Amino acid sequence: MNCRSARRRLSDPTGRIFSAGSKKRLEQHLRECASCRTEASAFRAGIEALKHPAVFDDADFTEAEWRVAIRAAVAGGKTAKSDRFARFFRPSLGCVLGVLLVGAAIFFGVRHIPWLIPKVENHPSRAAASAARPRIIKPNAPGTIPAETDSRAPAGGTVFSAGRPSPFPSSAAPPPAGDVPSFTWISEETGLQIVWFINDSLNLEE
Repeated sequence: MNCRSARRRLSDPTGRIFSAGSKKRLEQHLRECASCRTEASAFRAGIEALKHPAVFDDADFTEAEWRVAIRAAVAGGKTAKSDRFARFFRPSLGCVLGVLLVGAAIFFGVRHIPWLIPKVENHPSRAAASAARPRIIKPNAPGTIPAETDSRAPAGGTVFSAGRPSPFPSSAAPPPAGDVPSFTWISEETGLQIVWFINDSLNLEE
């Protein structure tokens, strides 16, 4: 044990619970260190002087008042510590309560306020009436997809845009006299071009 530990134990003998080993080490240090031994003697003399009734002869307060003052100071220290604890946790508690209140307000507000609840409307009568309306197919120009006109659309309006080229071959006008119909095939790999002509007997000639 060093001098610092020994003096700390000497200055607060009643506030600590010494084990048998600590007490033995303190006594051994006091036998070896003259400075700590002198300080221990002065400390014990001061404690004995405080216990003597003559100490309170010239005081402005009695022993009972002194006891009350000491108890009030001890109680005030504990209250201050609890106040610090409360000041530290009071903001956190307020935040938690605020979050809970906001969550409860949103939960009950969504359930009880009509304009916050999405509405899904289903009208079977409208769906049946729409399905019962006829659709009119108008003929279109050759080579284009027929335009479908809904009876609900205004005059001239079409559901599908007219005039799109048809992916299927259309019945074109007959060629003029003297011309021979033909088909042309071009290879995408080699670029080879092959032309077939159709004679009067509808036979292909390369």
